[in-house]
Amino acid sequence: MRMNSTAPQPASRYQRQAILPHIGADGQRRIGASHALVVGCGALGSVLAENLARAGVGTITIVDRDVVEPTNLHRQTLFTEFHAEHAVPKPIAAAERLTQINSTITINPIADDFAPSVARHVAPNADVLIDATDNFETRYLLNDLATERATPFVYGGVVATRGTQMTIIPGRTPCLRCLSDGIGAAGETCETAGVLAAAVLVVAGLQAADAIKVLSGNETTVGGILRVVDVWDGPLRELDMSAQRHDACPCCVKHRFDFLDAARASVTTALCGRGAVQVLPGSHARVDLEALEARLAPLASTERSPARLRAVLNDERITLTVFANARTLVEGTEDEARARSLVARYVGV
Repeated sequence: MRMNSTAPQPASRYQRQAILPHIGADGQRRIGASHALVVGCGALGSVLAENLARAGVGTITIVDRDVVEPTNLHRQTLFTEFHAEHAVPKPIAAAERLTQINSTITINPIADDFAPSVARHVAPNADVLIDATDNFETRYLLNDLATERATPFVYGGVVATRGTQMTIIPGRTPCLRCLSDGIGAAGETCETAGVLAAAVLVVAGLQAADAIKVLSGNETTVGGILRVVDVWDGPLRELDMSAQRHDACPCCVKHRFDFLDAARASVTTALCGRGAVQVLPGSHARVDLEALEARLAPLASTERSPARLRAVLNDERITLTVFANARTLVEGTEDEARARSLVARYVGV
């Protein structure tokens, strides 16, 4: 599904942006001819996509596997109560709104799981890849794709009141795996720790600014700086990571794409007749079951043994059985994409 219009772009529309000396008329033309791939259309993705559309990015491809639900509405700015009531797929709902905001650009909504089997086929001519996901496995997949394509990759993440952001320029800066190789133990997620919408706006704004720099021809001004912010308790900090490129990095040095080639991707199996899906982690992840039980306590009825945690989610007809090695049984669905989404949201792997 593609939403676009042949309506002309009046020069006055972007006049306030084009008069910036950093952009100018030439930079604005570059933006209008560019293509951005946004993976994830939740909190970060909806804010990012709207910023890019208003800036005049000529083509925006949006990928997400989820549908809109009521808990999204306090921070996911493109969606309405209608979208939540009818469980509209997030990319479709976003495309409808973005077309109303800017009818002169092209929006490509893809309601699918950004899995290794589809990643290489999505937006092969994109000029920038933008992370708006909720789990590190997909981020490492994007990192692989960016390195293989030699395409700038704008990373961002938010949980609670905290956020991080960094832009990776393949061949010049360290990649994501240089900084944190492999998927670690389960951690906080927005489902378990909450999220402040203001933190989303800050991180998405930083990501959008870097994306616009890249798309307007100012790529040399970005990359290698990790920004860390807590909008509640602390100022924005900038850490220069440019010297952290790992000489033995399997991705950006050895060009081994473990996540893109599915060597380390999670494996899901629908358990026929049981209404359940088994999700195996993509690496040697470990889960602190006691800590996970504490995080899930407000959201679920739980029962824990030394070997596993069983959680019946209050707002979903779903039961999660999580083992210490992060293997998870998701009861209540046979939809593998939904099962992966639930594990990412509630378990954090």
